[in-house]
Amino acid sequence: MKVLVVGDFYPNLKLKNQLLTQKPKEVFSKFYSIIQDVDLAIVNLEAPLTSHEKAKSKTGPALKADKAFGAFLKKSGFGLTTLANNHIMDYGEKGLKDTIQALEETELAFVGAGKSIKEALQPFIHTSNEGKTLAILNFAENEWSTSKGDYPGAAGFDTVSNFYSIQEAKKKADFVLLITHGGHENYHLPSKSFRDLLRFYVDAGADAILNHHPHCISGIERYKGKPIYYSIGNFLFDKKGSELTYWNKGLAVQIDFSEDRITSNHHIFYQSVNNNAFELLEGEDANKELDQLDKLSMIIQNDKELESEFQYWTSKSQKYYSINIEPHANRVIQALQNRNLFPSLWSKRKKLFLLNMLRCESHREMLIQQLENEISNS
Repeated sequence: MKVLVVGDFYPNLKLKNQLLTQKPKEVFSKFYSIIQDVDLAIVNLEAPLTSHEKAKSKTGPALKADKAFGAFLKKSGFGLTTLANNHIMDYGEKGLKDTIQALEETELAFVGAGKSIKEALQPFIHTSNEGKTLAILNFAENEWSTSKGDYPGAAGFDTVSNFYSIQEAKKKADFVLLITHGGHENYHLPSKSFRDLLRFYVDAGADAILNHHPHCISGIERYKGKPIYYSIGNFLFDKKGSELTYWNKGLAVQIDFSEDRITSNHHIFYQSVNNNAFELLEGEDANKELDQLDKLSMIIQNDKELESEFQYWTSKSQKYYSINIEPHANRVIQALQNRNLFPSLWSKRKKLFLLNMLRCESHREMLIQQLENEISNS
């Protein structure tokens, strides 16, 4: 049984017109036959398919895409979309409802979100021509999209709940594929805690794990004989500017599930560079990018190096976090603090208190509930 998985799909700017005016075979060229050659191709739908105008109150951008892209994905050869990500609820319950309707109209299946957490946690079961079954689960980090009860949303990371979901899926199918959406955006490696979480999911029964969300390619490992891809990057997701950066590089991963062994191989590509929507890399160009992938994979195996890289990344990101948690929203003060010309308004005692609120599970639970209550009441 051959399954192909690609990352984040959000057609915006130039990409939107390209995909709506060109046929999939023209967009993908050689890659088109690779999509057709597998039993199931899976893509992450990083935005609701809706024309609804009212975005949800949240931090970060609110994304949405034209309903026509459901048909584009289906014509391209995709059979399943993953919806557990941090943008699927950007336009609220209406946005999710419109998305599900658009997918159902094109007979394109989905997993990872639904009318309730119970629906969101339901695995998608694929049966091969030989009668083998694959259960596919989809979890995301808990930002603005996840559900924890009888209301719409995506399935979020919850170690205990996720463990039982994987165990139940294992009872229903010969294999379990887990697709996750998490990790640090724009960072090429997992933190040690995120690496250990994905390893735990293998311990729970997952036979292969593929992750997206960081918008860049990360490393790979075989943990207890099971492949884990820590980030496969964007699939089709453009932004302003046409220069080639980490944003424009992605992996398409093929997992072969058989009784003897679960194997994987991957294709590397560029997307949304200049006027090319998609370019499959081959030969020396591909080898050069894959050499970098091997270096990242080696770091993931080494706890000391992995921690050192993460400490360096956090030091680079320190200003963003420290300034944004200050008890003010004054741009002038923020600019001065960014240049180390104005002190923090948090006292050391307040910082210790905040650290304990976030680090202690019980305090963090109370803090989250309190903030949710205040936001909903306002």
